[in-house]
Amino acid sequence: MAAGFRIRSVRGDRSLGDLLRSTRARKKIALTDVEEATKIRGRYVQALENDAWEQLPSLVYAKGYLDQYARFLGIADEVVAERYEMARATYEARCGRSPIGPRKALSLSYAQITPRLVGISTVCGAFILLASVVGTQLMQFTAQPSLEIISPSVTPGLEVKTAEKSLMIKGHVEQTDELTVNGAVVSLQGDGTFQAEVPATTAGSLVSIVARRGERKVDQVFVVRLHDKAATASTAL
Repeated sequence: MAAGFRIRSVRGDRSLGDLLRSTRARKKIALTDVEEATKIRGRYVQALENDAWEQLPSLVYAKGYLDQYARFLGIADEVVAERYEMARATYEARCGRSPIGPRKALSLSYAQITPRLVGISTVCGAFILLASVVGTQLMQFTAQPSLEIISPSVTPGLEVKTAEKSLMIKGHVEQTDELTVNGAVVSLQGDGTFQAEVPATTAGSLVSIVARRGERKVDQVFVVRLHDKAATASTAL
C-alpha cells in the first residue's frame, strides 16, 4: 500500500476503469508515478483504466495488476472484486467471450507465393548449391592424394624382377591428381587409371611414382631389375 493512502470503500455505478482513473485523478497521481511505484507498465495501467481488457497479456496478469493498482490507490479489495466481476460479466455479454482468452496460435497453413518470394528462394538455393560445390572441391583439393599400383604387385622400397627389358606399370589415382613417373607427367584415363612403361636393367632401374594434389603428395619408390635367365643358367652350370 502506498504511504499516506487508506483503503476505503467506493460505491457507485461507474465501471472499474472509471473508478481507478477517477481515484488516481482525485489523489493527483501521475501515470509515471504509478508505473514507478507498482512496476506496472504505463500502457497496462491505461488499459485497466479504460476497461481495455484485451490489451492485457493474460487473465492472470490482469487480475494481479488490478489488485496491485487498487491497493496502491487505497481502494478496498471487496469493491475491486465486485467491480471486476461486473466488468467481466458485461464484457462477456457484449462480446460473447471472456475479456482475456487464450491467444490464438499463428496459422502457417499456407504462404502467399509472390515473385519476390520466388526470387529470394532462387537466390538462396543458388547460394547454398554454390557453397556446397565449393566446399566439396576444397575438401578434395586439401585431402591427401591416393596412389594405387595395380600391376605389378610390389612392396615399396623393394625390387621387382622381370625377364623383359621393360616393365608396364598400371595403377589408379583420383582424376584431379597429377601423376609423374621418374619426373615425367603421365596422362590419366577418364576413370583415373594410368599405365607407364619403365626400363629394366641388370643393375636395376629406380622407379619413382608420385601423385600430387596441390601442396600434398604421395609417392612409391621401387627397383626394376632385369632377370637374365641365360646368365642364371650359365652360372648354375
